[in-house]
Amino acid sequence: MSHSDSRAKASSAGGEDTPATAKDGKDQGGGVSNQAHNQAAFADQQAGANGAKGGVAGKTDGKTAAEGQGGAVQVAGALGVTVAVSNTQATIPDGRTIVAGNGTGVTDGAVSLRAENNTDGSTTADASTVVINVQKFDPDDAKNTINETTDTITLASNHGFHTGDAVLYKGKSGSGDDGIGLTDASTYYSRVDGDKVSLYDTKEHALDTSKTDGRLDLQEAKAPEGVYSLRGGKGGGTGVGIAVAVNVGHVTNEASVGSGAKVTADGLKVEALTPDVSGDATHSFGATAIAGASGGNTGVAGALAVNVGISNARASIADTATLTVTDKGDVALSAENFVANAATTKATQGDASKFGMGASLVLNIGETDTNALIGDAQISDAHDIKLSASSSNAMTTHADGGASGATAATPVIAITVSNNDSNAKIAAATSGELKLTGALEASAAHKGSVETVASGDTKSGDTGLGISLALTIGSDSVIATTERNITAGGAVTFAAGTTSSNKAEAKASVAGSDENKATAADGKDQGGGLNNQVHNQQQYADKRAGAAGASAGTTGSTDGKAAADTQSGTVEVAGAAAVSVATATAKATIPDGLTIVAGNGTGVTTGALNVKAENNTDSTAIADGSATREGGVKGVSSSTAGVPGGDVNVTKLLGQQSETTIAVNPANHQNIIVAPNNIPGIFDATSQDSVWVSTDGGTTWTEKLIPLPTGGAASHGDPSLVFSRDGSRVVYVHMVDKTVPTPPHGNGTMGAHGIGVAVSLDGGNTWLPANTAVIGSLDADEDGDSINDDNDKEFIAVGPDVFDTTKDRFAVTFQRSGVIYASTSPDGLTWCAPVIVGGVDGHRDNGDLRAPSGHSIDAIPRFGPNGELYVVWEEWGTAGVSHVMFDVSYDGGKTWGGGLDQKVFFDTDKSNLDSGDKLVLDQTISMLKADPTLIVTVAGHTDTKASDAYNDGLSERRAASVSQYLVTHDIDPGRIVQVGFGENRLAVPTADEVDEVGNRRVEISLDRLIYTGNVNVFNDPASGGRYDIPAQPVRGVWMGLSMDVDHSGGVNNGRIYVSLTDQADRDGDDDSKNPTDHNNTDIFVLASDDDGRRWNALGDDPVRVNDDEGDASQFHAWLGVDQKSGDVAVSWYDARNDQDETPNDEVQYFAALSTDGGKHWSNNVQVSDGMSDTSKLGVGVDYGDYSGLAFVDGTIDMTWTDNSNSTGDNPDHVHSLTDVYFDHIKLADGDHSIARGSSTGIGIAVAVNVADVTADASIGKATISADGVIVQAL
Repeated sequence: MSHSDSRAKASSAGGEDTPATAKDGKDQGGGVSNQAHNQAAFADQQAGANGAKGGVAGKTDGKTAAEGQGGAVQVAGALGVTVAVSNTQATIPDGRTIVAGNGTGVTDGAVSLRAENNTDGSTTADASTVVINVQKFDPDDAKNTINETTDTITLASNHGFHTGDAVLYKGKSGSGDDGIGLTDASTYYSRVDGDKVSLYDTKEHALDTSKTDGRLDLQEAKAPEGVYSLRGGKGGGTGVGIAVAVNVGHVTNEASVGSGAKVTADGLKVEALTPDVSGDATHSFGATAIAGASGGNTGVAGALAVNVGISNARASIADTATLTVTDKGDVALSAENFVANAATTKATQGDASKFGMGASLVLNIGETDTNALIGDAQISDAHDIKLSASSSNAMTTHADGGASGATAATPVIAITVSNNDSNAKIAAATSGELKLTGALEASAAHKGSVETVASGDTKSGDTGLGISLALTIGSDSVIATTERNITAGGAVTFAAGTTSSNKAEAKASVAGSDENKATAADGKDQGGGLNNQVHNQQQYADKRAGAAGASAGTTGSTDGKAAADTQSGTVEVAGAAAVSVATATAKATIPDGLTIVAGNGTGVTTGALNVKAENNTDSTAIADGSATREGGVKGVSSSTAGVPGGDVNVTKLLGQQSETTIAVNPANHQNIIVAPNNIPGIFDATSQDSVWVSTDGGTTWTEKLIPLPTGGAASHGDPSLVFSRDGSRVVYVHMVDKTVPTPPHGNGTMGAHGIGVAVSLDGGNTWLPANTAVIGSLDADEDGDSINDDNDKEFIAVGPDVFDTTKDRFAVTFQRSGVIYASTSPDGLTWCAPVIVGGVDGHRDNGDLRAPSGHSIDAIPRFGPNGELYVVWEEWGTAGVSHVMFDVSYDGGKTWGGGLDQKVFFDTDKSNLDSGDKLVLDQTISMLKADPTLIVTVAGHTDTKASDAYNDGLSERRAASVSQYLVTHDIDPGRIVQVGFGENRLAVPTADEVDEVGNRRVEISLDRLIYTGNVNVFNDPASGGRYDIPAQPVRGVWMGLSMDVDHSGGVNNGRIYVSLTDQADRDGDDDSKNPTDHNNTDIFVLASDDDGRRWNALGDDPVRVNDDEGDASQFHAWLGVDQKSGDVAVSWYDARNDQDETPNDEVQYFAALSTDGGKHWSNNVQVSDGMSDTSKLGVGVDYGDYSGLAFVDGTIDMTWTDNSNSTGDNPDHVHSLTDVYFDHIKLADGDHSIARGSSTGIGIAVAVNVADVTADASIGKATISADGVIVQAL
């Protein structure tokens, strides 16, 4: 068993468009030209010092430059290569003699040969570059750059800032002699008037040009020191990110009896197997290349991934071997060869103001050769003989490309080649026949899947070109046969079967939604975006020619003469080609000229000859080319929600039911399950959680009890559930008590919680104790670190397995002591050990032993279309501030940080960094500079040498060394979390006092801060605790995150959506002294199109969903994507209609729809019929912590907590304890419509599917004697 992995990462953040200047003042027209000029001048000076004539150094002044017309060039390149070669052999060598079982009375002296091999190999290459606009200025009072009267800074005329841009100030802070009234590393918002820029505290103030509210008071510096600059927006240069990942895996697994060997035994077993290692019974090979380019005039992202996985398994008896079987023993040959090959590329380019390209190329080659063979060997006196060759090869190949700019191109190519041979064969004998007293079976089987997806998403302002090619070539051959005469006492069977699915899918979408349209740099518009680009290039070339001595205007010009723009607008072209070629052969044959005798044993009447070939092969080619111009969204007009009588009371129970979730069967939309917290059901004597099941689309509901897992003391609610993608199973997760609480249950002594799982295989109608499980364990100390563990609030998701997207993978996230953990499962019953995703900011202690702690809560998992696993959560550690954090795993939840996390290692009892450590940290520094949203956790560890107390300090010193290195390289300390865990979290388990280099480490983990708000769940300055609002005065509210991902295959395929609650004004003030603003909370949505790296898919700011104009509270939203249409829906609690003497404390349930990827939202729809009010109860959990929504095939199903008693069947009556309600919105076709623009769109799609499928079960011109003959080709 082995695993090989390599990772290469490169980031370029230096893309600041601050070109070099000529030191002698003689500008050469470009930064690189100025550098060349400076070098030439220096060489000339040096030559003169040695007596040479001045000016002899060669010069290129004014003649050439590496700058383009747009500015400087930034390049990041990463190459990852893994070669994994693994050979396993269990053999009896040629010519050896082996005797077994000849002892007196021994009848089981068999010979067994077993070779086992489970090898994984993977590589990841990640390259990203960011171009940043940096404008330096001199604040010296003698320069008059700063006008203290108008509070403006004069910048270069082509500074590139716009009114409303966020800009970062770098320079001296304060109002001293070296200050200008600003704070270093602070963000302000610009208002632009030509070359003069003023700065404001908020974007809203900057945009309101009729006022000067919020304008920063500026001053000139009397004694400036260092560099002063404003940074932001997009730089004017070129950003290039190139990533290449190559993985080669070659596995040989052989068990054999060699030529001329002589074996005498009571039986022989020859096995070449793929063992199960912690639930993994496949060789896994993968290559991932991720490239990104952001900003600049021109951006290019290119990703190439090549994966080659070759696996051979062989169980054989060689020619001229002799096998004598005693005591009626059996002979068995078994060869297993199970493989998963995955290759993925992602090339994402964004925010280029002129030209953008995201090119993605992936090649995935997988070959399996599986053989169970008996050669020209002599076998005598055997009872049963069995040959089995079993193989599988899951091939997943995904190429994703994205580009945006005035002109944008996205070429994407994905190629998969799969070749699989499985054979169970008996070779011809030079003399004699194969004779046995029992049955003979030779079977060969293969299961394969090939999925090739090329997906390109192009967004352009002027012209967009998207080309996607997906090519699948699959060849499967399965043969079971004999070339030797056979005489058997029992049945004789030859069976060959192959099952495979081959798919090629090409998607090219071009949408003219990008805001970047080319403009003429000199203001002389040429009538079109492309014309303006040509004009700018001509002007730049003319300038360069003039610098070289040519006359101005000599460069050829096409101004106003030709354009690729059409008369009616811009041009969008999308072309997609999908080709699938599948050849599959299954043969079970008896050749000509052989004699087969079956069933000649004494008393045998079932000795039939069976010849069976099965072939079930699917081949599909799908091409989708769409070119569109995006527009608005229509209102929801076909809803029955909010109509009296439309609500359904799901629970109808005494007590309080709240915090509800919902799941809809994707195979039967009438099958819906709602899962709430049921109090007192959870806290009564039997303590069981419940779900409610509907089989008629939500009209009627039946309660079903959830069994506890073995060892669970009591149920504790917090449910989450999901259907598998084919609807065949439901996986339900909930909290369970680890220990039996003091009766009665619920008196406050409930203790720590574990996570229980229950699985239903019939749509939720039956839940059996046998189908329950636990994630982690129910031990007080789950992870063995001598510190007890208490888990809370889990959420579940299902999606494609990254290594075989035809299979499901379930993921559960939860928090333990404020740290986010994740665990995954292939079936909902077998779960991997939980691993930390993020959120570590400290430690909890047991004496000198330490475990991670943090301030994070409510982590939501979701899968991307290709098996990417995303997690978003809320961090509340800072009073009055709440952070939305994000992370991604590309290996099914095994590791996090998007493959960017690092480790450095130390010598014994040392904490200093060596040169190798600094090289690793330099990569992290480059990534942190390239992406200011990344937050780094630096965690120190030790081995078990020395005492716990000493190692605690040593781990802190190691973490401090790494943190200090980051800080000295200009990483803001506020972005660094530093913690030491001593020897209590070993990477390599050892006994005490063991020197182990793998444990002497610092782990550098990256999480991403994607949003900052002011709704802080537990640390709100207004209350000193929870964020209370009138409608939720006991439980309080928080940002209430929800997330979903578009898998529709449409224009927004792969887009990640997050909904949240925040203060409506979003001004950064916690409003603890302003109850009106504090309680005015709104629902917002933000989105990402590049795996969560940037959250600007909907613009620079999140989009507000609720459309009321007052100061009411909206909270606890849930978001869902319809995976058929790509539409998005959000539902939430809303107090807008509470206008009585105590406003804002009664709520209804509302919803809204977006049909253009979240940019615009429909009119808000009142879903609930009545008005609920829990504000006066003073007990319980108000409406709980979340509500539920599922959006499936045009129907928005919703569930919420309600005490309006609008249905008249709440046994606790109106405005008392809550029940759980249900209603839905069924959309008509018109509600999905998107208004399109008038530009030209060309969509071309070509799909070619070629399938050659053969199932051959045949008996040639042979002589057969048997109790029956069955020949089947299926």
